[in-house]
Amino acid sequence: MKLGLYKKGAEMDRCDPDAEYKMDLRQVSFNFWVEDGRYSGTISGDALDRLAGGDAGLRAGCLDSYKKNWEQIHGIASLKLAAGLAPQISLLDV
Repeated sequence: MKLGLYKKGAEMDRCDPDAEYKMDLRQVSFNFWVEDGRYSGTISGDALDRLAGGDAGLRAGCLDSYKKNWEQIHGIASLKLAAGLAPQISLLDV
C-alpha cells in the first residue's frame, strides 16, 4: 500500500463530501481511497475535539473538524489499514 497519498491535490484521496455524523456514538463515518480502493473509516467525537483544538460540539462541529482535518484523518486511517487494523480512529490516535 502506498502511504504517500496525503499531499494536497492528490487524486487518489479526497475529503468525503458525504461524511456522516452518528449521534448515538458521537462519531463521523467517512470513506477514503487508497490505491484506487475505497474503504470506510470512523473517527470519534473525542478525537475530533482534539483536532478542533477544543470542544467540536455535535453534528455541525464534528463535520467541520472532519472537513478541516481530513488529510490527517485519512492518513491515520490508511496507516491503521496498512497495519491490519480497523480504520477506526480514537483519541489515542491523534
